Amino acid sequence: MTKSNKELVLYRLQRAHETLADARILADAGRWNPCVNRLYYACFYAVSVKYIPKILHKPTSLIAPESPSNL
Repeated sequence: MTKSNKELVLYRLQRAHETLADARILADAGRWNPCVNRLYYACFYAVSVKYIPKILHKPTSLIAPESPSNL
């Protein structure tokens, strides 16, 4: 894992913790809809860490695949 990948992982984990803290504040205030929204994103940030190396190292094609000639 490169240094930039590690930085991105740390950033996403930090965002997950911050977003979870926001959800706790909203739950304490009884604001359930935005609380659930923050929980969703906290999970998203945490789970996305697992896929960062795969996403950043996935080769991409600059040329669009050709469409079938029979269409």
